[in-house]
Amino acid sequence: MNGLIRTLILLGSCLVVVSATAAPVTLSYVGELRTVNNMAFDGNVSAVVELYVVPTGGNAAWSENLGTVEVNQGRFDVVLGAVDPDGLETTLWSSDQLYLQFTIAGEVLGPRQQVLSVPFAVLARNSDQLGGIGPDGFVQQDANGNISVGAIQVGEIAVIDASGNWVGSPSGLVGPQGPAGPTGPAGATGATGAVGATGPQGPIGATGPQGPAGPTGPTGPTGPTGLTGATGATGPQGPQGPMGGNPKTTIWNTSTDGSYSLRTIFDNARIGGLPHGVYDCVLRTNNEAHWTGRRFVAAVNLYTGSDSYPHKFHDVVDIQAGPAGCSGGLTSFDGSTGTFSFVSGNCIQAIKLVCTDID
Repeated sequence: MNGLIRTLILLGSCLVVVSATAAPVTLSYVGELRTVNNMAFDGNVSAVVELYVVPTGGNAAWSENLGTVEVNQGRFDVVLGAVDPDGLETTLWSSDQLYLQFTIAGEVLGPRQQVLSVPFAVLARNSDQLGGIGPDGFVQQDANGNISVGAIQVGEIAVIDASGNWVGSPSGLVGPQGPAGPTGPAGATGATGAVGATGPQGPIGATGPQGPAGPTGPTGPTGPTGLTGATGATGPQGPQGPMGGNPKTTIWNTSTDGSYSLRTIFDNARIGGLPHGVYDCVLRTNNEAHWTGRRFVAAVNLYTGSDSYPHKFHDVVDIQAGPAGCSGGLTSFDGSTGTFSFVSGNCIQAIKLVCTDID
């Protein structure tokens, strides 16, 4: 097809199709196709139509694919806007300089044809609608000169409702103040009003003369106890009472496995303030069901860290609640040197040394 089509001739004015009910706008267009040797073309071709606001270049303001168009002895008849009538009408409104371009069988035909006054007659349909608004959108007068509206508002503010009542600002109905009228006759006396609130207290008057003494009243209740007086002098010391029992003292404890020395433990206790003397001691694990331990008498020396005068341990007794069920515990004890070993075992035990002063 390329090279065979020579001209696209506008044979007549476009026919404007506008229904009375403002249906979408369409334009009927009749054109003529001839070959390069000026012969009328016969056959079917694909056609695309476009409107531009410039005679050359630019982007299409509106386009429509007309599909397959039948050409009979060079003439064809198509309807523009059948696919996109709203877009066509918008484009016709947009500019008074529009140019029509056809693409036939993929070949752009030129030059573009200027759209003259006839297609713009489509815009005349707005005379029936006054800018796109139909007759029902305006206030209408009947044969007697009366008008009927649902309500009246200014901008978005209602001033008269559908029942004819003024609902706008009251100031819109108030005119200028007139002159004062004559004083009317006095009205009847109204009912007594409610008692007003009590006024403020007046100032205190002058003191009058003293009256005679009245009879003695009954004795009042006893007043509260006064403040405690100063502490008196200390009295003589009384005789010494009997000595009470000696408290138990936790000398040492740990949950860390290892070998330990009682002499080192008591050296540290002496340095920490433990008095020297004789103590009844128990060294045992803390598990209440399966503990193991030793009971012994400790002679805690005055000196610390002395090889000549070491702390000594006597009357060692093996004591236990029943070690079965817990591994480890107090695993060894040497009463002569005061050394022992401890393993926390599967019961995760701890061990402590508790002594009572028996000297």
